[in-house]
Amino acid sequence: METKKTIQPIVKYILPFLDYCEIEKGLSSNTQRNYKQYLKLFIDWLKKTNNEDLLPHDLTANHIWDYRLYLARSYKTRSGEYLGKKSQNYYLIAVRALLDFLADRDIETISSSKVKLAKQRKTNVACSHSYVEANNSVFHDDSRIVVTRGQEW
Repeated sequence: METKKTIQPIVKYILPFLDYCEIEKGLSSNTQRNYKQYLKLFIDWLKKTNNEDLLPHDLTANHIWDYRLYLARSYKTRSGEYLGKKSQNYYLIAVRALLDFLADRDIETISSSKVKLAKQRKTNVACSHSYVEANNSVFHDDSRIVVTRGQEW
């Protein structure tokens, strides 16, 4: 099916996206609440940058980059701290999910694959032998067995 350009700004798709998360995707209420919070910041950023009326097909990689810069360098939490890389990624994942929703609806927009996540430091987690036996992604580090989970841990 061919994608279509729309006359509705991207902010008008947030509520239908949240309904989609509940009804079609079956996401938990916790995940829905988090997406709502993360996308609220995206909307606030669009307003701050005078892009509140930005149409989905006008969203560019430059907008995404500017939003990443905002998350990393400008936005502060209620406690006055900048967001860590992991938190920045949560906000970006919500934008990715919104873009996937638009694509599923055949609404022209930037590909969600253009929303790159911040690199995170890998950490190792030592665990029990029974856990290691149940998981295949292991390697030996000196005398310890360490399970890795990519950038998630």
